[in-house]
Amino acid sequence: MINKKGRIEFSYNVQITVDRKGFILANDVSKDENDVEQLQPQVIQTEENLGSLPENIPWSFDNSYYESGNIKFLDDKKIDGYIPDNKKKEISPYNKQHFTYDQENDEYTCPAGKPVTFLGERYDKSKKKTARIYKGQKCKACPQQKMCTKQKDGIRYIKSFPYERERNAMNEKMNTTKGKEIYKLRAITVEPAFGDIKENKGIRGFHTRGMETVKTEFNLVCTAINLKKIWIELQKKNNIMENIIIKNPNAFNAIYLYSHLA
Repeated sequence: MINKKGRIEFSYNVQITVDRKGFILANDVSKDENDVEQLQPQVIQTEENLGSLPENIPWSFDNSYYESGNIKFLDDKKIDGYIPDNKKKEISPYNKQHFTYDQENDEYTCPAGKPVTFLGERYDKSKKKTARIYKGQKCKACPQQKMCTKQKDGIRYIKSFPYERERNAMNEKMNTTKGKEIYKLRAITVEPAFGDIKENKGIRGFHTRGMETVKTEFNLVCTAINLKKIWIELQKKNNIMENIIIKNPNAFNAIYLYSHLA
């Protein structure tokens, strides 16, 4: 795949899913250059590892996972997902987002109030999806034509891809104060987990070759990290118990019982 310097090198793309405390719930390795196809396998693996998906828990994903099919998948799974759009925001008042869609009549209305009606379907090679094409009906006489379209025929066309409604809903959610606050948690959850692997553990490459052995190696790395975090949590718990016992020796029996029931 292409590295950050624009050079092609033999590399692996690692994936992890963590909870708020940084425990790795799922991990995987692929050869894909981008992450779009990795969201669904991570969610499915997390579900398998936990036995079921936790309810009423927000999930934050990097913008490299932004794709309408992934957003629809999260909706179907009833997951409260947060994924920012990976494209630069258009500031043009003639951007597609400013065209109003009428679902009943299956047509758009442009910012100038003119209809943009369904023309047909076409396969988009770049996105590898079939798009519905809509054509502007009053473009020739529109005084805003040159600002709205760069097509040689002077007509404005709109492409509509599957699950566009779900994608628009995600964009609206990400623009809310709540959405922005929830997404900030990535900086103190999954990002430190990757930093721990690279900086603290010094793991910036694999010793093995071949997908299966590399997956096993990375799985061992993630397991070791989880075991250490469990040990740290147990140490914290033991220290709290010891401090309570020192201050109140009579609480020992109650604490001992609690520690076995917890």
